[in-house]
Amino acid sequence: MNNPYVLAFDCSTPVASVAVLAGDRLVRRDVPVGKQAALLVPTIEDAMTEAGIGYAQLGMLVSTVGPGSFTGLRIGLATLHGLALATGLPVKTLTASCAVAWAVDAPEFLVALHAGKGEMFMQHFRREATQPPQSLGEITLAPHADLHAQTLPCYSNLWPTEHAYYMAGPDAAVMAHIAGQLSETTLAQAMPYYIREADAKIPQKPSWLVN
Repeated sequence: MNNPYVLAFDCSTPVASVAVLAGDRLVRRDVPVGKQAALLVPTIEDAMTEAGIGYAQLGMLVSTVGPGSFTGLRIGLATLHGLALATGLPVKTLTASCAVAWAVDAPEFLVALHAGKGEMFMQHFRREATQPPQSLGEITLAPHADLHAQTLPCYSNLWPTEHAYYMAGPDAAVMAHIAGQLSETTLAQAMPYYIREADAKIPQKPSWLVN
């Protein structure tokens, strides 16, 4: 990576995180629960000020695409698109479970992230030394109780509870550090990755209503 200056942020969970990596200097900040819409950009700017750099010095932007909070993902990716269009910086994205997998030091493991409604987002990974984590299956949505019952969909009799990694969510600091090993993406590809449908739906026009 020619320019090691990275801005990374994650809004897939209620507590968003922001990290600025400027050479050997890392500045990390959390965004309070429910405040992403109002405080994500100010938090980014505060972190960059503390790191002593401006947008012109950044080499890339990194963000998660989900799965996770519907509102959080929209805020995070809208910010990613806005910054990329304004600065012309290259963009790199990864799923929330993959971002967590980069922080796990184990040959094979299951990332289990809280999905709300008593459910978990789960994905099986393999990792060798410092190599990128390799997915061994798609992200699935399953009842939280399955972990405690040690009967995981698709992994039954394979993964007892102690092998599942419970994480609050991705860490922007980890994302900033591994940014150079991620593939660049386009803004058209940087879209929210949802597993379940949104609770709020656009009302359908009644069939009797004349256009």
